[in-house]
Amino acid sequence: MSQILLRNIKFGTKWYEIRDYCERYGDVRWVEVLFNSKSKMLGWALVSFIDKEAGERAATDLHEVKWKGRYLKAANVTGPPKVTRWVVDKK
Repeated sequence: MSQILLRNIKFGTKWYEIRDYCERYGDVRWVEVLFNSKSKMLGWALVSFIDKEAGERAATDLHEVKWKGRYLKAANVTGPPKVTRWVVDKK
């Protein structure tokens, strides 16, 4: 299993759009969209891949890629991100 952190995601993007976009690199286990304490989207998401190599490839390939008019920042995650609060968008 491998996790990546995607930043600079366009506000309003749904978790399933991120999943669909990332599945070109391998099977996605889950996606969590991060929100601040006022339930406003941060523009960040954690993406978990079943295969470690898929996550590493996604982190490398998605960094500085333009998606929905914004340049993504992508990095491998080795531990939990330091955010105040995060909630899964289930819709």
